[in-house]
Amino acid sequence: MGNKSLCCSNQAELQSQIYKQDGRPQAQIIQQTDVNGCRVVLSLGKLFNEQVDIIVLPTTQKLKLSTLSSDHIKKFGSNQILNELHQILLSEGGKVQLGSVVHTHAGEMPYDYLFFAVLPCANDASIIVLNESLEQEMVSSLEENFRVNSITAYADKKKLDSTQSREIQIVYEAIINCLEKATELGVKSIAFSVMDQQVIQIARSKLASVMLFAIKTFLRDNASQTTLAEIRISSCEAPSFKIYRTYMNQILNDQGETTIEKLFQQEEQIYQQEFKIDSQNDIKRDDIRKFCNGCQNGDYKVKDFKSSF
Repeated sequence: MGNKSLCCSNQAELQSQIYKQDGRPQAQIIQQTDVNGCRVVLSLGKLFNEQVDIIVLPTTQKLKLSTLSSDHIKKFGSNQILNELHQILLSEGGKVQLGSVVHTHAGEMPYDYLFFAVLPCANDASIIVLNESLEQEMVSSLEENFRVNSITAYADKKKLDSTQSREIQIVYEAIINCLEKATELGVKSIAFSVMDQQVIQIARSKLASVMLFAIKTFLRDNASQTTLAEIRISSCEAPSFKIYRTYMNQILNDQGETTIEKLFQQEEQIYQQEFKIDSQNDIKRDDIRKFCNGCQNGDYKVKDFKSSF
């Protein structure tokens, strides 16, 4: 069943437990903090191994899952779960609203429910998904071009910024909706992935900021109503957490009132201080990826370079 309150007295003890009672490998706790009585945890491990009541899987408006997620559900859950998703899709007219969340039972898997967060995908925004080798070539080539000419080929940047703003809002809404639905169902724990492999349109730092900001906002506004005692953010890749660890301290522990706009202003300062990046001189991979994705039609105008952070 889901994750019951862990009884270890300190983080070292938590990390020393390699397996839980059901035999699944336990995710390693990288960092944790308390927000209004709810523990927010960064954990290194597979999302499907999280000891929680609910795991959140990204999906598209057509409720299509990644091959990995679909295969795992078929193997350890049941085809009935995928049939439930199909019935939900039909009831929604063949397309589910972005930012919403649908849920099913978990079949034979050790959770109470599966949540499916409806997020933008590459096709929704006409985005090219670059493979690693091609991306590296583009990074090297474009980086040199930018340094020599001191310009960017961010074509129609206003349009790209508008698209990213909408996608940021969708991610924010999806996180809030998941937490609200979890509270409605009366569960105590939920786990998200970092989502950076699903929502490639948004720079990783902004994605981290939005996820943490949504969690903080929900716990601030619903401290007395929510049943949630633990919210986990899970990743198999340790490098993903460098940004999350930094922002976790800055965002979740900040007692002041803020907005998304103020957060992003603060975010650039945090990013530059922590990662030693000069946003006006150094080209970040996230920027180049978005440039490559945005210039699919090849008819954009050249504008002064400005970091997305």
